[in-house]
Amino acid sequence: MRSFNLFFGLALAFGLSSAARAEGEIKLPAPGKGVSIEVLIANFSTAADAEKGVPTAEQILELQKQGKLASSTRVVLATLDLQTAKVQYGESVPVATGATIRGGGGPPAVSYRYTETGTIIEATPRVEDDGSVVLLLSVQETRLVPGSKAGAEKEEAGFTPTKTAIMNAKTTLRVPAGKSVVTGGQRSDKDPSQTWIVISAKVLSAK
Repeated sequence: MRSFNLFFGLALAFGLSSAARAEGEIKLPAPGKGVSIEVLIANFSTAADAEKGVPTAEQILELQKQGKLASSTRVVLATLDLQTAKVQYGESVPVATGATIRGGGGPPAVSYRYTETGTIIEATPRVEDDGSVVLLLSVQETRLVPGSKAGAEKEEAGFTPTKTAIMNAKTTLRVPAGKSVVTGGQRSDKDPSQTWIVISAKVLSAK
């Protein structure tokens, strides 16, 4: 009661109406079960074993341990049932775009541009009676990868060509209790690289 009186007094002192206070209030969601969500983005440099279909979560995790993935990103989010969690991180990376030969000799002058790279993951869980979790999931990743062999001549000019790989995935899936599920696929016919996403979710105990 004391805290309410203090807040009300401050509101009057600053000329705030009750409507203005209500508009600026931060409301917490209704209590719900906690959920921990783990997302692993696994990037393969080639389409090896594509004929075998979708790899299992265990196979992908083993390849990660062996260091056989082109790159991988692991993100863990914690939220409540029916509440959205979002994480975003990244950086601006300088990328060489050209080189100018100096008239007086010496190394070429390399020009750069900055490219935004990083990962955005958004997930909304719904806890089922059997302990499984239904996830509304959105994953975006932007990263730099080596350029094609066709650009090898540019290395002699003073810079190594690169390209930007962009992956977007939006899906709704069910994650059984204690299990992981895999989604993803091949980028295109001209690009043999693959990206697979391993998702697991755990309902947290209130204790």
